[in-house]
Amino acid sequence: MMPGMGMETSLIETSYALLMLLLFLVFVAVIAGFVNLPVFFGALVYKISWFRAADVSSPNLLQRLLGAAGTFGLPAFSFLATVLSLGYFGAFDWPARLVGAVKGNKPGPVQAAVKGAFDDFTKRVGERAAPALPQDVKINWHRCPDKARELVELWEREQQ
Repeated sequence: MMPGMGMETSLIETSYALLMLLLFLVFVAVIAGFVNLPVFFGALVYKISWFRAADVSSPNLLQRLLGAAGTFGLPAFSFLATVLSLGYFGAFDWPARLVGAVKGNKPGPVQAAVKGAFDDFTKRVGERAAPALPQDVKINWHRCPDKARELVELWEREQQ
């Protein structure tokens, strides 16, 4: 206890500190609840739609197809995404790392193959979605003078 302070002062300060800690924990819990709410309702909507779609007695073909996609398609996609992620980040190269075939943080053979295939695929998809302009395309800069000035400034900065 500090000199000149009575017992009741230190109890008040301790109570205040504990109350602030409790209020902070309540605030964090409320924020975490709001963050998790869309996940909860998304899972609820998925389960309800799956149960309705998986009804075998339903004459609606679309509902049965949705049920099959929910039963087999989503888990298959999840499994494929997990395997792809593990291969992309090098989890399958651990035996080679243990015996010393892969040194340091260099990519192993499986990681290099998976990463190369995935990167090539995403490049092809990106080029189809937003193809690069050929070199001889005429651009009308008078329509967007602000962008033209911005590109010229960027070019000058990069050339320095």
